[in-house]
Amino acid sequence: PVVPRGAALVAFVSEHYEAMLSFYGRELGVRIARKHLGWYADAAGSDRAVRARMMVTTEADAVLALIRAAFESPPVPVAA
Repeated sequence: PVVPRGAALVAFVSEHYEAMLSFYGRELGVRIARKHLGWYADAAGSDRAVRARMMVTTEADAVLALIRAAFESPPVPVAA
């Protein structure tokens, strides 16, 4: 399968996040979604600071903005 990147990845993760909020309700859904968002961020090599903020933010709109920040552009490679 083709792994989405950029805007396609943002759309995929955002849709999954919103589906979890719809299914579990906002309060519980935000908490349940965190493990998934962490897995997505780790796999995409997202900025650690953005990932950390996603793990503690409780406002759904703020999390959606962090999803865009984490997945819109490819990660910058770290020099060895």
